[in-house]
Amino acid sequence: MKTKSIFTMAVVLVALSALPALAQKGKGGYFGQLFAREVYALEPGIEVVLMLTEAQQTKLTEAVTSTIQSPTLAELAPKLKKGDAGAQEAFEKYNAARVKAEADLKELVQGILTAEQKATIKKIDDTVKGAVEGALSAEQKETLAKSRIKQKK
Repeated sequence: MKTKSIFTMAVVLVALSALPALAQKGKGGYFGQLFAREVYALEPGIEVVLMLTEAQQTKLTEAVTSTIQSPTLAELAPKLKKGDAGAQEAFEKYNAARVKAEADLKELVQGILTAEQKATIKKIDDTVKGAVEGALSAEQKETLAKSRIKQKK
């Protein structure tokens, strides 16, 4: 019962946070990974609650274009099949460049967001992650942990 109330509280928090952002309805802009994956699973359009300015959206789009969507990174993407000669090396080179690009993006994003926006992201991430973790059994948590380890490899 406690788990259900925590999860309900997380969903209500997300829904209430979105109300002031309805004024921005229809505005396009940056849609990246500012929140945790669990948050996007519940509410794919959650970024609207941050009420990003047009200048911030432009800067975020430029940051994505210069890092994780850069032509340099795209050129490194391995186009070889798994058994081909050099496939492992190509993948490792691409993966190292991708990890660096993601770290660079994260650093750029931190410089673009306001303290209030960063606090909102942290509060929502923590609430949703806590609700998800609280809803799982010990066996489910173990399975999830194994899944995360496989994804990191």
